[in-house]
Amino acid sequence: MELSLYIDLLNSEISEEHNGLIVISGIFNGDINNGNTVYVAPAGSFHGYIKAKDLIISGIVQGSIEVNNLIIHSSGQLYYDKLIYKELVTKEGAIIAQQAISPDISKNNNVIKREPLPYSDKHVHFNSSF
Repeated sequence: MELSLYIDLLNSEISEEHNGLIVISGIFNGDINNGNTVYVAPAGSFHGYIKAKDLIISGIVQGSIEVNNLIIHSSGQLYYDKLIYKELVTKEGAIIAQQAISPDISKNNNVIKREPLPYSDKHVHFNSSF
């Protein structure tokens, strides 16, 4: 995952090379399945399940995550039930915390590294509260 995508997002210069980009800059409750790149902006808040190739967190994410590449910036906060990733990059100040889980789940290791996931190349932008 390149830093250029994050810079492009900050400058609102999204090009063809970022097909399948989902930007969340408001409040989103739900699931994202087979996304290419999901970006939770600093003002964004996501609660649900994300399965994507790349996840960039600058806002708040709560839920279950399955991604190849996970980047959490200094303003980013991740509160997970289940976390599966191939590569993880965190910036100073980032928050990663496991949420309270049921006794049945707590017997298993919730942080698992897996092979790359399939993804979609559709472009979607969420800029509102649901």
